[in-house]
Amino acid sequence: MELKLTLSKKLLIVAATVLAFELAFVGVLAWALNDAERQLEEESHARAVISGVTRVANLSQKAGIEFMRFVVTMQNRDTPQLTATQEQVFQEYKILKDLLKNDPMELHNVERLQQASEKIFSMFNPARQAYFDNDRTGHFAYIVKIHGMSDILADQSNRIVEDFQKIETQSHDLQSKRWNEIKFWLVCGLVLNIFVVALICEIFTQGITRRVKVLIDNHFRLASDLPLHPEVKGNDEIAALDRSFRKMSEMLNESMRRERAVVENTADVICSIGSDEKFAAVNSAAFERWGYEPAELIGRRYMEFIDPADREQTRSAMKEILSGDSKLQLENRVIHKDGSRIDVLWSAHWSADEKSLFCVAHDVTERKRVERLKRDFTNMISHDMRTPLSSIKGTLALLE
Repeated sequence: MELKLTLSKKLLIVAATVLAFELAFVGVLAWALNDAERQLEEESHARAVISGVTRVANLSQKAGIEFMRFVVTMQNRDTPQLTATQEQVFQEYKILKDLLKNDPMELHNVERLQQASEKIFSMFNPARQAYFDNDRTGHFAYIVKIHGMSDILADQSNRIVEDFQKIETQSHDLQSKRWNEIKFWLVCGLVLNIFVVALICEIFTQGITRRVKVLIDNHFRLASDLPLHPEVKGNDEIAALDRSFRKMSEMLNESMRRERAVVENTADVICSIGSDEKFAAVNSAAFERWGYEPAELIGRRYMEFIDPADREQTRSAMKEILSGDSKLQLENRVIHKDGSRIDVLWSAHWSADEKSLFCVAHDVTERKRVERLKRDFTNMISHDMRTPLSSIKGTLALLE
């Protein structure tokens, strides 16, 4: 079933189809970009956690070094550097726990790591005090505990770092893969977009251009008096224009038929003469009046059919009408096909736009014959009655 839609509605459907495809394509790209950003955030988050754990490990090592200085300096109290380092360690733990607040498992590992650090820091003072109390056994025991806790701290730190390194690597790989997918979809979407738009435009314009070509060809057919193409189907503007054109064509053909009937059935010869003085069109009355078929006259110079005695007069009159006078009436004689002469009254009109002379040649042979008869009769009466009347006049004068 054919949808009867106007051009504007068809164009709206095409635009909506293209827009829907574009929105779907943008949606896919937005999802891919969002996933890539998420992977980037995970990678950045893992990198931040790794960096935090590494700083904790470095600061813990630094705290251990500061603790060992008492052996060299023989100080029985915390150094400012050790206190500051311990504060930095706990500040880093606070940052780490804030980073891992949405990851309970890793948050628990960091809390265990913090507890290990707190135990190590809590054994600094007893170990130092045992050293200055010459309790070598107690001091050594604390050192062993600190060393063991340090190993546990290192192992847990390494485990956390390895976990987030894996996350970082996976996120980086997924991110690279996602960016490659985005590039792929961009290229595919661009090619598919061009193809879909071209296909829709081809389908849309093919129907329009095909029907418009029918309208254009109908114009040439109307001008060439050829039958028109079948009616253009549809309910859009092109179909409406085709219907209007057909109505106009019917009205024009009807008008032309009436004019042609008038021209063909008139008793006068109607013709058009081009600027080259050749007949361009002649009606059928030329055969009845002049003995020539219209085809015998078209393409030949009109002066060939004018009596030689009237050609100069006719040529002068034609020069006048071409020089500015748009209308002309002229009497001359036309040579009949049988060789006889026909008296003709020409009514001519020059069209500057068409560069043609439109003429009506009225046969006045009968009128001329009657005029000659009247003139001959008058002359005859005047001549034959002059002598009797003169005799009567003389007799009357004698009688008087």
